[in-house]
Amino acid sequence: DTGELPFFGCTNLTSVGCSNNNFAANNGILYQNNTDGSKKLIECFASRGGLVGTGTINTTNDPDLKDVNEIAKGAFSDCDNIRFLDFAGAASLSTIPEDCFRGSDNLRTIDLPTTVSQVEDNAFAEIASDVEVIARNKQVYLSSTAFGNTSLSGQPYYVTYTNAASRQY
Repeated sequence: DTGELPFFGCTNLTSVGCSNNNFAANNGILYQNNTDGSKKLIECFASRGGLVGTGTINTTNDPDLKDVNEIAKGAFSDCDNIRFLDFAGAASLSTIPEDCFRGSDNLRTIDLPTTVSQVEDNAFAEIASDVEVIARNKQVYLSSTAFGNTSLSGQPYYVTYTNAASRQY
C-alpha cells in the first residue's frame, strides 16, 4: 500500500523504481496493478508536463490509461503543468474522486468517458484557469461542490447533453 499521495509536492521527481509487479510508474504517473489486469491510478507526479512527459494525458501518450478503473483521491492535485486530460479511452472508469484535480492551475480541458457516472466533492476546486469539463454520460451525478468555491477558481465550463441529469444541479 502506498498510502495517500506518496510523492505529493515532489516537483523534481521524474521516475520511481518499483521492485515488484504491484506498481508501475510510467511517464510521470504511478499505477497500482490489480490482479484482474485493471489499474488504479495512484498519483500523477507534480513534475509531469515539466520535467517528464507532456502536459497532455491521454491513451496515446499514456497507454496504461486504457486499463484504469479507479483514480485515487487527489491523484492530480497541484499538477500545474497538466493542461489536457482525455480519459475517453478509460472505458472502465466510473468515478472522478474527491479533490482529484484540486489546484491544478493550468488545466484547460478534461474529457470524461461515457462510463463516468459520478463526480465527487471538490474534484475541480481551486483551479485558477478556466476549465472545460466534457461529460459524455447523460446520467452523471455532479456533486454540488465539484467545482468548489468558483469565486476563488477560474470559470468552469461544464459541457454535456442538454437533457442530461447533471444539468439539473
